[in-house]
Amino acid sequence: MGVEWDIADATETLEGAASAIEGGNLAGAAAMAFVRSTQQTAPVKTGTLRRSIRINSEGGSSATYGPHVIYAGIQDEGGTISVRFKKVLANKRTGEFFGKSVRIPGSHYMQRGGEAGIGDARQRIAQRIERMIGG
Repeated sequence: MGVEWDIADATETLEGAASAIEGGNLAGAAAMAFVRSTQQTAPVKTGTLRRSIRINSEGGSSATYGPHVIYAGIQDEGGTISVRFKKVLANKRTGEFFGKSVRIPGSHYMQRGGEAGIGDARQRIAQRIERMIGG
């Protein structure tokens, strides 16, 4: 017969202590790790997408992060861009024509960044806990 322990109270206590000691929270520390790893996996042409990835909100035991440019979703998930107001899609700078639609493959940089950030997030949380308990 195993021993059961509900860790919600303990987690809440640790987060409260870390927040009080450092003026931050464990979720924020983890979120920063995910932001950094996702910035590294984002496709780069000008760097705007990469720079737009940041923490949206943090507090308690949760945090959210993501990109803040309009084309972020299609770069991550892929999709088809179709002509609306012109005859064909074209790149004015290069003079290249694409036709009435173009399929953009998804790079899945958000998923890859999240997977890559797990180790760093664990390390950041462990460091905060170590500092909090005086280790």
